[in-house]
Amino acid sequence: MLSVRGAVLTACASIAVAQVNGTTNSSTSNCNPYVFDYEGNRYNWYDDDEVVYNGTTLLGNITNIVTAVVANSTFANYPDEYPYPPGIVITIQTAEGIFEKGYGYADAGMQTPMKTNARVEVGSNTKVFVGTLLMQAVEQGLMDVNDYMTSYIPDVAVTVVNSDKITIRHLMTHNTGLFDYGDDIIRNSLGSRQNMTESYSPEELVNSIKGRTVGFAPGNCTEFSYSNTNYVLVGLILEAVHNKSLVELMNEGILQPLNLTGTTFFEGSPDANSLDSHGYYWKYDTMTSSDAILLDTTRWNLNQGWAAGAIISTGRDMVTFARALGKGELFAKGTETFELMNGYFRTSNMALYGFSGYGYGLGESFAPDLHAHGGQTLGFRSTFVFSVDQDFQVFIAQNEAAESTAAVEANQFTTFMPSL
Repeated sequence: MLSVRGAVLTACASIAVAQVNGTTNSSTSNCNPYVFDYEGNRYNWYDDDEVVYNGTTLLGNITNIVTAVVANSTFANYPDEYPYPPGIVITIQTAEGIFEKGYGYADAGMQTPMKTNARVEVGSNTKVFVGTLLMQAVEQGLMDVNDYMTSYIPDVAVTVVNSDKITIRHLMTHNTGLFDYGDDIIRNSLGSRQNMTESYSPEELVNSIKGRTVGFAPGNCTEFSYSNTNYVLVGLILEAVHNKSLVELMNEGILQPLNLTGTTFFEGSPDANSLDSHGYYWKYDTMTSSDAILLDTTRWNLNQGWAAGAIISTGRDMVTFARALGKGELFAKGTETFELMNGYFRTSNMALYGFSGYGYGLGESFAPDLHAHGGQTLGFRSTFVFSVDQDFQVFIAQNEAAESTAAVEANQFTTFMPSL
């Protein structure tokens, strides 16, 4: 049986590939594009033989596949000591309409049902919003992606290894080699309630990697290493060039123009008034071992994510944003700028992170015209995926996260209703 993640990628990727006959997007980076075989081999996340189209429309096809998998998820395998599994929200939009549904529980202890359009933490999907703001700044002539970070934030840059060689392009495409501050600060948040709610300034997040070894020299055409540090630096650069806070920029550049009333670039620790769901985290190696602990991580301080992952949103807002982004509605130059945003940088190790190409805050998900990103906080996992040519947008989130171990990944994605 396909997981929810697999089902949606199967539907989306097979539809996208069928339309373009396996062609690829070209890269606008300084590096030569890495060519992927979309028709098979190791980078193929879909299998046309597994797709069963029960609907007569695109919306019907995707919806039927996803809901069938969710309905048949094996809840029986959930640990006995936690009989009420957390929940999932699904939003699917096409030109024909929208499908929204909530499953499971927003509060596992109280058995409060998950609302259809619940506000959830979207984690690293925040990077797509930040990438959009960056492209708006490029349009306005405030910066160039080939500029060095030292030109905009010299006081912060002095603490960053190789800062004189790191361009904005390198930051946006995770091509810097910088250590991920989240490996220390965010993981340490699981140690105590105090750590979980502790607030950090963006400068403190960056300064926390001081003395950590870099993985490779910035601009190395064969290397990609996903690092939240990169996007905190981009957020600081945006604040510097605009002389405004990132909250203001987010509101003025995206949230207000699209009337995304359910979306907030959040600062601090959320509560019941900010979220419509509790967040949960499985601590230790596996969900089925006797020492696994399900933590309520709702109060995790989103300042620890900031430009790398501090947005709270709804499924309806996320698909609205995806459609507007793909149609160029957020850019003065329209789809021309959106295409520049998709100047995908490609390396052979990118598949390990769930991408076949990575642009400016936006990933390519193993099929032409299939744009995607994922996110995880200490209590939520989410991903949204969209196709411009086929005009569909999908957002899925669950209020459950876990350590990134093989055992947990297998259980998350194949046993319980996993996120896309």
